[in-house]
Parts: sequence; C-alpha cells; structure tokens
Amino acid sequence: MPKSKKEKIAGLEKHRQLQRAKEMKRKQRKQVALPTKHTKGKK
Repeated sequence: MPKSKKEKIAGLEKHRQLQRAKEMKRKQRKQVALPTKHTKGKK
C-alpha cells in the first residue's frame, strides 16, 4: 500500500491514464470497424 497521499494520488493517476488509453483504443477500433461494413456494399 502507498505510504503517503502523494504516492496514492500518483498511483490513481497512472491507473486513470492507462484506462483512458484503453478506452481510446477501443473507440478507435469501433470507429474503424463500422465504416468498413457500410462501404462494402456501395463500392
């Protein structure tokens, strides 16, 4: 366990950044997957 509040806050921020990165990757994958399905029939 973190000894000080600063360490705890730093750990939380690190975790938050990792979660944000995961979320961004997931959103990008979703955005890429949808248009490819739609453009299949039109081209």
